[in-house]
Amino acid sequence: MTNWLCPIDEANWGIILENRVWGVGDEFRSLLDQIEQSDSLVFCIKDTYELRGIYRVNSSPFESTEIRMLDDTAFPAKITYWVKLTERVMPVYTIDFQKLLTNHDMFQSRRRDFQGQFSKPLILLTDSEYRVLYEIMKKASSVLVDPEGDKRKSWQYYRWANRRGGGYW
Repeated sequence: MTNWLCPIDEANWGIILENRVWGVGDEFRSLLDQIEQSDSLVFCIKDTYELRGIYRVNSSPFESTEIRMLDDTAFPAKITYWVKLTERVMPVYTIDFQKLLTNHDMFQSRRRDFQGQFSKPLILLTDSEYRVLYEIMKKASSVLVDPEGDKRKSWQYYRWANRRGGGYW
C-alpha cells in the first residue's frame, strides 16, 4: 500500500465529495498508473494548504469523459483518467498543512519538497509521514466515515451540500 498527497483546488474538492472519484489529464496518466487499489490519498487544498480528507482507492484507473473537474481557471479540465474512492477519514475542521510543515519535526526535512511539488497531482508520502497525517486527521474527525460507502453519512458532506443549496441526499 502506497500513500499519496494530492494537492487540489477548492472547487474540485466538492466534485470529489459528490462523485467519489479523482482523476488526472493525459500529461499525468503515468502517475495515475502508479496508483493501485487500497492506496491512500490525502487531499490538500493548494491555495490554503488545508488538509481535507483521506480516501482509499477502490478501483483500478479507468477512462471516462462523463465526470468533469475544473482547472485553475474554473473551466472544465480535460481529465479523462480516474480512480474511484472510498472515504477513510474526514476531519471536522480543516487542518493547516503549512503549519504542520513548519512546526512538526517529521516534515522539517521535506518542507521545501512539499511546497515545490504542489503543482503536481501526486506527491509520494513515506509511511511515517502518512501515519502522522492520519493520526492528526483522525483526532480532528467526528467519526471515521462508514466503511460500506453508503450515501454520505458524515456531517461534513451535509454541511458542504447545504452551502451549495442542495440537500443531504
